[in-house]
Amino acid sequence: MSDADPLLIFAVYALATARLTALATGVDELTADWTLKAVEKINPGKLSSGWRYKVAYGIACMWCASVWLALLLVAPVAYWFPTEPWAMIPATALAFSFVAGATSGWGRD
Repeated sequence: MSDADPLLIFAVYALATARLTALATGVDELTADWTLKAVEKINPGKLSSGWRYKVAYGIACMWCASVWLALLLVAPVAYWFPTEPWAMIPATALAFSFVAGATSGWGRD
């Protein structure tokens, strides 16, 4: 797998990041309850600013959470082990999962 196209590797890790972000922010039904409980515990409704408001917003915002997930989870693995099978297998599974979920409504009326 060492001769894999760098663009393909980039796409796999980008899609894996998208899938992890959907899980982390509660967009996916599997984790929606957990995310809602975490945000409710911080209680951003009573806050208009401050660090607690920003944390709650960062948990629920796809744009915000994707940055942190990419930096903390995906980037180190993609940097140090971009083509290693043990790193590519879970990343590819997450990428396939994201593509399948994102395209699940296509052509269904």
